[in-house]
Amino acid sequence: MLISLVGTWRKLFLALFVSLSALLYMQIQPPPPKIPGSPGGPPVTATRTRLSDGRYLAYLESGVPKEEANYKIIFVHGFDSCRYDALPISRACFSSSDRAEQSK
Repeated sequence: MLISLVGTWRKLFLALFVSLSALLYMQIQPPPPKIPGSPGGPPVTATRTRLSDGRYLAYLESGVPKEEANYKIIFVHGFDSCRYDALPISRACFSSSDRAEQSK
């Protein structure tokens, strides 16, 4: 009788341990990601364009207005950075080279 009680308690303890471990595991999991622009997700705030395969490419325009720009410079970043990591270049850098070309 005593051996069967010990075996029953051992099985109950094991079942309780497994159940509590499963509940703890479910509690520490992060929530599923919310896709921007989808229902319930965050709004899309970046300027973006749709690619031919259906994905979106977000970009950031900076510098002088398009109407005044003489050059287009595209900064392509790697996987460990974002579109805000572009180097700010002052207008003076380009205006001095423009004057040198115009004087020739």
